Amino acid sequence: MTNTRPIYQVSNYIVKSTVFNLIQFIIILFGFGAMSVFAQNQSRCIDTPDSNIPFFDPCQTLLDLKTLSADKMQGRAPATLGQQRASQYIIEQFNTIGLQSLSKLGLVSTDGYKQAFSFEQKGASTKGENIVGFQRGQKYPNQALVITAHYDHLGLKGKRIMNGADDNASGVAGLLAIARFFSVLAPNYSIIYLATDAEEDGLHGAKYFLESWNDFQRDQSSQSKPLQSSVEIKANINLDMIGGKKGVLYFAGTRKNPAFKAVFDTMAERLEDKHIRLKRGHDRPRLIRNTLAGDIDWRNASDHAVFRKQGVPYLYLGGDLHDFYHTSKDTFDNIDQNAFVAAVRAALMLVILLDGLSPQHF
Repeated sequence: MTNTRPIYQVSNYIVKSTVFNLIQFIIILFGFGAMSVFAQNQSRCIDTPDSNIPFFDPCQTLLDLKTLSADKMQGRAPATLGQQRASQYIIEQFNTIGLQSLSKLGLVSTDGYKQAFSFEQKGASTKGENIVGFQRGQKYPNQALVITAHYDHLGLKGKRIMNGADDNASGVAGLLAIARFFSVLAPNYSIIYLATDAEEDGLHGAKYFLESWNDFQRDQSSQSKPLQSSVEIKANINLDMIGGKKGVLYFAGTRKNPAFKAVFDTMAERLEDKHIRLKRGHDRPRLIRNTLAGDIDWRNASDHAVFRKQGVPYLYLGGDLHDFYHTSKDTFDNIDQNAFVAAVRAALMLVILLDGLSPQHF
C-alpha cells in the first residue's frame, strides 16, 4: 500500500513514532562505521567480535559463509546430500540462537524448523525443504517482518562444485547474523527467518511458504494460537548475493513507500565503510540488459518477487551479477571478506531501522 504520509528523517521515526530500545538508538546514533578486520582473501578471521556493533560477531558470520559454501555442501542443490548438510547446519544455528518453531505457535505446519514441499523439476517431482524460525516481538507481536535468504544453489556440474558462496551462502550468513543480534536484543516486531530451498528452480520455497501461511491465516480454527490472533506479515526483507562483489549493494523496493526511501537515506548517510556502497536500483518494471544472464527483471529475480506479487512491501538487498555468478568460481576464497562483512552490517542496520518504524509506515 502506498504511504501518503510526509517523508521525515528516520531518526524522527525512531524518536517520535515508537519507543525504541535504548541500545538500538545508540547504535544508530553513533553509526555503523567499522575498521577492516579481515585480510583480503584470507580464510582466517584475524580480529575479535566487532565492538562497533554490540552482539555482531563478524568472525562467526564469516564462518557461516565458509561452512555453507564448502565443498562438503556439494553446491546445495535440492534433494541432495549437500542440501541436507546445509539444512542441518542452519537448523543447528537456529536451535543455538533459540528461535521458535512456527508449528508450535500454530502459525504454519512444520516439522520443527523444517518445512517440506514438492515442486516440478524437468517434468519430475522433486522435494524441497525450507528452514523457518520465529522470534516474538515485544511491542507488535502479531505483526511480523519476514527475512528471506535462499540456501540452495546449483549442485554439481560434472566434477565441478557450484559452491554458491555469494549466491547465496552470503545471504544466509547475513540472516543468521540478524537472528543472533535480535536473540540478545528483542525486536519490536516479530521476525520470521526463512531460509528457502529451490529458489534457483523458480522461487518454489518462497511460494510454498506464503501459500501455506495464507492457508493457515484463513483457517483461524485449525490451530490454537498462543499469540491470541493471526500474525500479519508487514514486510519482506530479502538478502541475495550480499558477498560484496564490485563493492556495490543494491537496495530495491522503495519506489512506493516514503518511509523506505527515508530508511535508505539514513543508511547511506550513516554506513561509513569504504568497502561497500549502497545504491538504489533494480526497482522498476523494466528489463535490464545483462550480458551474463540475458534480460533480467530484478523485481522478479529472487524470493522477494513472491511477496511483491501478493502486495507485501519488500526491500531487496543484493549485489549485481559478476564473472563468478553461477560458475564453480563462486567460492569462499573469491569473496572479499571486508566487503561481505560490511554488507552484513548494512543488512543488520536495515532491519534495525525497519524494526523502529511504527506500523502505519509499512
